[in-house]
Amino acid sequence: MLVDADRRVRTAVHALLECTAELGIVIEAATSVEALQKAMVAHPSAVTMDLLLPELETVLGSSEP
Repeated sequence: MLVDADRRVRTAVHALLECTAELGIVIEAATSVEALQKAMVAHPSAVTMDLLLPELETVLGSSEP
């Protein structure tokens, strides 16, 4: 799964991973909420995600104890 708000970044990372790794990107998402929804259905084995996405803390829970 590849998650980034910028479609150009997703396209570039997708191409890079296809050329250099034996990974197939089968799921893409533009927001953390969309990523969570898709991950709950597809159960990806790996996720590459922009950790600065808006709403990410809300989706994952606060990083503060």
